[in-house]
Amino acid sequence: MEQGGNNAIIRAMEERKKQIIRNWIIAFSLWVILFFICYLGMGIPKGHTWYSSLSLLSDSFFIPSAILILFPILLLIGREGIFDVFAYGFYRLGESFRPGNIKRYETAYDYKKEKQEKRKLNKPYFLPYFVLGGVSLLIGLILALVE
Repeated sequence: MEQGGNNAIIRAMEERKKQIIRNWIIAFSLWVILFFICYLGMGIPKGHTWYSSLSLLSDSFFIPSAILILFPILLLIGREGIFDVFAYGFYRLGESFRPGNIKRYETAYDYKKEKQEKRKLNKPYFLPYFVLGGVSLLIGLILALVE
């Protein structure tokens, strides 16, 4: 009996490691894509001095850092249940168009309780977004100060 419990714990730990690695890859890929969109979108400096190139690089580091830091903050706010009332309202609106009178949740309180239980089981890992966003912000600030 204990062997089966240990296997379940080991599987859960392996899944958590996969989630951590996946989040680092996603965060880094997102940062690279945002950096190049900003850099190419603002125009690669041609014939400019190193001074204007630093300004472009500074902006290209700062914008992805703001997105990488603010995105998980917004998700953390949402995970606290701030938007549950709105989600429940849209759920009930969609429910009103379905045939029959089957209600999955009787009240908004029931909806919120179930969502809280699901949130307890699925804990996100946002550290890569904060680390990459912070490093990118620091590089952007250094380039802006050097400029």
